[in-house]
Amino acid sequence: MLPLPEMVKRCLSRMIGKLSRTVLGGRRGSDFSPLPDYKSLLLGRTMRRYGITPSIGAIASPGDNAVTESLMSTIKVECIHRRTFKTRDDARMDIFDYIEVFYNKMRIHSALGNLSPTEYEAKMQKEAVPA
Repeated sequence: MLPLPEMVKRCLSRMIGKLSRTVLGGRRGSDFSPLPDYKSLLLGRTMRRYGITPSIGAIASPGDNAVTESLMSTIKVECIHRRTFKTRDDARMDIFDYIEVFYNKMRIHSALGNLSPTEYEAKMQKEAVPA
């Protein structure tokens, strides 16, 4: 078994106690470059010890990450790249507000028929047939 890469050890030590329900995701399923030993028993044991869940999909099957990748891209374009933040806390608060106040409630989504989530939910409730 190969030793755990130093980069992984450093990342894990920084995350201990700071993040709950952490998911470590890879690119293209099991190809987690630069971590060729991503699926090793040692890394799996280490991740379990620290409460980190591996996210491993099938190779060339990125569908499980599509929604997250889309959200992250949208946040970067519409929120992060439009301004400079003075502190990390300022960035965190703006990103939180963007997601919770704007993206999840008011922003129009093509997947919802070009309605906002609030409009879509109201439409679905109005169209719901009582049982």
